[in-house]
Amino acid sequence: MSDSAPPVCENCKPGKATDEREAAIEKMDCQATYDVVAACMEAHRGNVADCRTEWNDFRECHKESRGRSTGDA
Repeated sequence: MSDSAPPVCENCKPGKATDEREAAIEKMDCQATYDVVAACMEAHRGNVADCRTEWNDFRECHKESRGRSTGDA
């Protein structure tokens, strides 16, 4: 193993999103953005630090979607 390899999250718990979470994501119109996050997390074995950009994009989508649903956007 190379010293330049990114750290692996030994305590991360792999798993699928729950049905409720999936339904909420679909309702927010952020499914495509979440799919990118999920793929990144799988590729990086749950290491959030490797997927910061993807998570930030998802958070922005979520924020914008919540604004639309409350009439704030």
